[in-house]
Amino acid sequence: MLRTLGYFDIVNLAHRFTPPVHVKVGLKDTTCLLETIFAAYNRIASANKSIEIHPFMGHAMTPGYYAAAHAFYSRLMR
Repeated sequence: MLRTLGYFDIVNLAHRFTPPVHVKVGLKDTTCLLETIFAAYNRIASANKSIEIHPFMGHAMTPGYYAAAHAFYSRLMR
């Protein structure tokens, strides 16, 4: 199974994703390359999607990540 995961690319399934989604991307991320993040984001079928770009961030969570996620989903629950 682990060998098979090496062939998995979320871009191939993104068109099936319809729930609201907020994506954060660090342009200096060497783990999740920005090209793959943008390719997947552009194929997400959700009408309610947004992307937050951090030019100087790598593969890490931004300060206030959990507060921003809570705010995003709280707006949806109203």
